[in-house]
Amino acid sequence: MRRKQPEAPDCDAAVLRLRKMIDGRTGHSMMRVIAERLNIKRQAPYGWRRVPPEHVLTVAELSGMTPTQLRSDIYPAALLAKAVGKL
Repeated sequence: MRRKQPEAPDCDAAVLRLRKMIDGRTGHSMMRVIAERLNIKRQAPYGWRRVPPEHVLTVAELSGMTPTQLRSDIYPAALLAKAVGKL
């Protein structure tokens, strides 16, 4: 029997969304895919209240979410739009 994930009201909405996502290629939970890619223990992402700043870009790439959705305090939409415009 599969255990239900505990509710984490102190978690950021983006982390809660990541917990529910499934990787389309492997069928594994997104948290497992993230942990494998970051070479950290599988349980580690479940302890996140917010995506750590050093992992935002990797998590964005894997999940399809934008850095702004993951951490708007670090990657405000206006700043990203400005950076993309310069490229």
